[in-house]
Amino acid sequence: MMNQEVDANLVELARRWGRKFTRYRRFLEELPMDVRLVHSVFYQSLLLSGCEEIGRDETLDNVYMRCGGRLVVVKIGEFEQDIQQRIGQLKVLSEDERSKLLDWLPSVSVRISYNSEDIVPSFDVLGDKPIYLTSFEGIPLYLNTIFVYSSSEDNSVSLDMFIEAVSPSGSRTQFVTIGCRYKLGIRTVCNILFSSRSAISMLKGYPYLRQLSDEEIKQVENSVIESLSKNYRVVDNLLRSAEEVLSNGIRALVTLLLY
Repeated sequence: MMNQEVDANLVELARRWGRKFTRYRRFLEELPMDVRLVHSVFYQSLLLSGCEEIGRDETLDNVYMRCGGRLVVVKIGEFEQDIQQRIGQLKVLSEDERSKLLDWLPSVSVRISYNSEDIVPSFDVLGDKPIYLTSFEGIPLYLNTIFVYSSSEDNSVSLDMFIEAVSPSGSRTQFVTIGCRYKLGIRTVCNILFSSRSAISMLKGYPYLRQLSDEEIKQVENSVIESLSKNYRVVDNLLRSAEEVLSNGIRALVTLLLY
């Protein structure tokens, strides 16, 4: 387990957002609506809130939208026919166009599940600039993705934070993953899920790094944790942006039920 003095901000962050996403999931579980209709209304809520469709990928897996100053990527779910047709007519973005849109920006990826089925389409909300955390032997480390997964199967919320190492050539490697788990009535815990020892073996051009001791690696991991803790407000703002997308969709669903 992480040092409690270092990760106190992260634990509190996970606890607070765990409670929120648990409430959202429970509310969505009670909606007397077909999943296809829920997914369609959720998608339409983005358009009604001012989001503009940019395009889709060739495999029809994702739709890219500009919502205010942020990029939102919606995983294509079980939409009704009119929405499916609309998406099918969108511009197909090339791999280069998608890469330019994503631009290595940090993101929050949200999935809310009920019995392994997504209650609303899973989606990603991207930040507006890279989040540098610290460096390791001259290699910069950045926050890549915050994956939020709320599951009804065990009534839990997981917040996994993926940190990447960027080599001089520009290639990126998953360096360390910090996972926080919230469950009602149980203490929220944060742990290292993916150790940087594995990443070091994949960093090309740095053979000497493989000679580092476990203690030296642990020090680097602790510096990442400490930097994340110091930047918890930045992480919190990213999560707020994702919550705004979710809450807009829920308001649209409630409006549909009332009228």
